[in-house]
Amino acid sequence: YSLGVLLYELLTGTTPLERERMSEASFDELRQIIREEEPPKPSTRLSTLDGALDTVAEKHHTDLRTLTRQLSGELDWIVMKALEKDRARRYESASGFAKDVQCYLNNEPVEACPPSRMYLLRKTARRHKA
Repeated sequence: YSLGVLLYELLTGTTPLERERMSEASFDELRQIIREEEPPKPSTRLSTLDGALDTVAEKHHTDLRTLTRQLSGELDWIVMKALEKDRARRYESASGFAKDVQCYLNNEPVEACPPSRMYLLRKTARRHKA
């Protein structure tokens, strides 16, 4: 779970749950929020950052449109699997999480996504570009 929070922060420049809300919540409210509320996907969170969007894109050495496109899909899936409320549906270990990130970087299919035929075909084509 913690690695998912860290990757979320690296990708978006903010935490999965709004800092302001977390700092104002009581301990019991905080536990309830963490256990029950689903954080927005990283690509969705980017759209709510307003003025900070350009800063986040700049840190990634890209423009906003490219960054949003990169986050949509596999990176969203990886992060959201790591942040899954049900422990049984999260990565089994840090190495499983790392393996999925490495697969993403190598344009290989990631465990976190629904394995449709079209997805697998696109990944194979990208990996074997001429």
